[in-house]
Amino acid sequence: MEKWRLRDLLPETIRYLFIDGVNFRMRVLKRVEIVPVRVAIGVTKTGHRLVEGLQAGNKESAGS
Repeated sequence: MEKWRLRDLLPETIRYLFIDGVNFRMRVLKRVEIVPVRVAIGVTKTGHRLVEGLQAGNKESAGS
């Protein structure tokens, strides 16, 4: 995951960038919790979609 997260995105020409929040159910210390995750999806000039990044965060607060 770390290798993917640190990959070079400069070769990609992104025309549009969509950022949104998604809630995932994740097991945390033997309990299932709902964890909000921000997702950035880029769209290239050919229409190909790429997940640019994921970040667990505190919903859609200004600090996140």
